[in-house]
Amino acid sequence: MLSLAEGSLSQKEYLEIGRWFEALGEAERALPFLQQAMKSKGSYEWIAKHELAKLHKKRKEYDLARGYWEEIAASTLKNIEVNIELAKLYEHVYKDYEKSLYYAETAFQEWRSRGRVLRKSCHTDTREEFMRRIDRLKQKIGKSYTQDRTLF
Repeated sequence: MLSLAEGSLSQKEYLEIGRWFEALGEAERALPFLQQAMKSKGSYEWIAKHELAKLHKKRKEYDLARGYWEEIAASTLKNIEVNIELAKLYEHVYKDYEKSLYYAETAFQEWRSRGRVLRKSCHTDTREEFMRRIDRLKQKIGKSYTQDRTLF
């Protein structure tokens, strides 16, 4: 299907068609459109990578999802959702609590800096969610550190 439309659609159209197929639960049909949208340079590239990462996470293809999200996180884009997703992935899938904490704190710092600009977006619930995640990760890191020390 993609080959019929190749070259005749804009990058935004590829992205939207991919999102549409994904929303319909047709991941296989969504993939080529999102991959085509990712080939563009600029904002559609990053949006498509984020959409692909979410799709791969749903399919339990965690390494692929992580690759896209880490690429976005390493860019100059400041994306709170990407950092939260990486924090969740590292905590629950990879059990790498230090990396999870890094991404959780990065997301929290970005949220706080945006909150200074957009005061109405600073919600107590969101702050508490960040703090619960960060505190939980610090506890897990402390437990694993204590367990490691008892082995010696």
